[in-house]
Amino acid sequence: MTQYWLISANHNKYDHEAAFQKWGFIDWKQGNYSYQVNDIVYIYASAPFQTIKYKTQVVEIDKTRNDIVDDSQFWKDRTKYEEALQGRFMELKLIEEFASDERHLKNLIENGLKTAPQGPQRLSEPLRTYLLELENFSVLYPEVIQNDTLYEGVKEQVAVNRYERSSRARQECINYYGYNCMVCDLNFENEYGEIGKEFIHVHHIVPLSEIGKEYKIDPVKDLRPVCPNCHAMIHRGLEVDF
Repeated sequence: MTQYWLISANHNKYDHEAAFQKWGFIDWKQGNYSYQVNDIVYIYASAPFQTIKYKTQVVEIDKTRNDIVDDSQFWKDRTKYEEALQGRFMELKLIEEFASDERHLKNLIENGLKTAPQGPQRLSEPLRTYLLELENFSVLYPEVIQNDTLYEGVKEQVAVNRYERSSRARQECINYYGYNCMVCDLNFENEYGEIGKEFIHVHHIVPLSEIGKEYKIDPVKDLRPVCPNCHAMIHRGLEVDF
């Protein structure tokens, strides 16, 4: 079973962004933790960022100093680099880099995190659910959502905008309708097992012209759970009678 982890990163010691840009992965100190291949590891950037910046996947474990890349150029202190060469390493492949403030420490604590992460820890169920819900929102057309603009050729009633990203509204919609796609009835957990558990997109059906600063979303009336394929087709003009 895939495990979900949270680890912390100090930008004053190592340039993680540059390393990911160069290789797409980082050989990370493994320690004595029970990481397994395919585990998901979120990387929390410490102060002044105080937010989860990266989502990665474990692709290899138990690497030695002879197996890892020479990343000395990214260490701020040569002495720290030499010290870090001891022990075992795991290879973390970058899956996604986050830019929004939804994963800031304040929000993480509100969703199950006890305090700012220091050492590695497994995600609590509430925090894992919160992070996966955020990804369900942003995985499709993120540039459209950020800019509050219509997807090319889309009709007004299928506008994508910031209201579609409300975590609370999304969960209330799912609590009412469930995790089956309301267009094709696909359930990801039934189809793919544990990895598909609680995965679904949520589609906003309120016309853009009706949404303003004072608009209050109705999760049952305005939102519907749909799979990514059906969501994409709706945004390309598929007419659906919900």
